[in-house]
Amino acid sequence: MIVTTAQKMNKQLIEEARSISNRLGVRYVGRKERSLQTIYREEKTDEALVVLREQLNWYVKGVEGPFFFHPGLSVVRIKRLLGGDNDIMIQVCQLQPGDSFLDCTLGLAADALVASFVVGEQGRVFGVESEAMVALLVEHGLKKDQHFSELEQAARRIRVIHDDHLSYLRSLPDGFVDVVYFDPMFREGVAESSSAQHLRLFANITPLSETTIIEARRVAKKRIVLKERKHSEEFARLGFTVARRDRSGVAYGVFEV
Repeated sequence: MIVTTAQKMNKQLIEEARSISNRLGVRYVGRKERSLQTIYREEKTDEALVVLREQLNWYVKGVEGPFFFHPGLSVVRIKRLLGGDNDIMIQVCQLQPGDSFLDCTLGLAADALVASFVVGEQGRVFGVESEAMVALLVEHGLKKDQHFSELEQAARRIRVIHDDHLSYLRSLPDGFVDVVYFDPMFREGVAESSSAQHLRLFANITPLSETTIIEARRVAKKRIVLKERKHSEEFARLGFTVARRDRSGVAYGVFEV
């Protein structure tokens, strides 16, 4: 893998690309007006992270289009909350201003963004992502300008942690957060955004372990919430009570602590 810049680069973009390459421990190569196909061939690589002014684009040879951060449906969900509507995830989690929320399967951070908007400045939101490139793209994207000020403020409050969620849970003291949340990548897709479909190519699809839930029970002060397919057997396997099902084929399970 290499890190490079967009075709239209400047000193700032080059410095940012060099910094990211150092963080990842991979090579920075100058763009030199080359196409990605030329870079793949000349640099003998199958992956390229391209630094643009507004975002990072991750290209993988053979995969159509880049993978990049996008807030997705959180934009619509926060606008609905601003208009006085409800949000199923927030209702199931029973989140209130000032609460703390740990998203153990951050992905593109859509749920964490909505949670951060609700808990506000007095609350805390942590997002754990096991895939290094996904964590990097999301962490970088959350710092950029967003569609509107409330979304931007919510994004800036999220702390992204690159780690396996079991390892991170084990590092935390008892009762560290109010709510621990899991939204593991479904083994079979439901109706989802194009960005979420792209994420499916790179996401960790390992099922949650019983040990993970035991650690989550220790870390959560109020409840653990699991989002899964409507008829998923994961709820029963892991001891969750199904609290809500929505029309998109998704259900939420709750474990009170």
